[in-house]
Amino acid sequence: MKITRITPANERFFSFLIPDTSDITGKVISLGVMDDDGNVAGALSVCLEYRMVSVLSLYILPEFRRRGYAKTLLDTIKTSIEGTDHLAISVYYPEEEGATAFYEACGFDIFEDANLYSVMLGEIFRSDKTRKMIASGNISGIVNVSDLGGNDNKKLERYLTSYDFPSGDFFDPEWSTVGSPTGQLNSVLLSEPYKQGANILWLNVRSGDPRAYYKHLNVLIKKMETSGLNSNESRLYFMIDNEKTMELATVLIGGRWHMKSEGRVLHAVYPV
Repeated sequence: MKITRITPANERFFSFLIPDTSDITGKVISLGVMDDDGNVAGALSVCLEYRMVSVLSLYILPEFRRRGYAKTLLDTIKTSIEGTDHLAISVYYPEEEGATAFYEACGFDIFEDANLYSVMLGEIFRSDKTRKMIASGNISGIVNVSDLGGNDNKKLERYLTSYDFPSGDFFDPEWSTVGSPTGQLNSVLLSEPYKQGANILWLNVRSGDPRAYYKHLNVLIKKMETSGLNSNESRLYFMIDNEKTMELATVLIGGRWHMKSEGRVLHAVYPV
């Protein structure tokens, strides 16, 4: 078995195994694996983001499966990020793939088992209310998680613990926000860059005030804009595991009919 970094010089041998990453803003690394005879067996592509490594694709050709190739590719990435600021490797996969046993054997924790929906920004801005709330630019009291100090980070951990959120490490702090207009933390949006958009992992407002939801959404959309993800075709993704979350997403985007089902997915995370 041989692991190789996929570069422009050898990409033609692996191109059918790796995704198109031209629209991804983070640093993409692709690794290929070959058998002892030099035959291409599979490939892994990941995106290095702030504190997080996201798996974009992992595919082993059928005739080379059950030989440890996929695990070796993941182990290579694990080794490469040791001692860096990256805290976890994250991968979403469809429930029907049946990959849970594989990821658990590789040391991943399995979290969400939920329906993934997406909506294009162009559809969101068709709602007059949403468009006006975003255009207002009102983000008072909203702070990026990446800008929090030690004391506020402890407040966030306590807040997440009170709602049984699994961990504070499995989201992107630069894409996540907290609301504390009076110094008391009372709202949180946790998200991460995902495909050609952003994935909202969790959104909670203790008061239930809809204006707070829109403030968080305003900051997230501005983050997408600065990351080059501001076209009408850019998408927001929602992990929805109950009707309450669906109702919230519907309110934010101005109608359930805008939402596209991406299927039922699971989230596997390997804490580094």
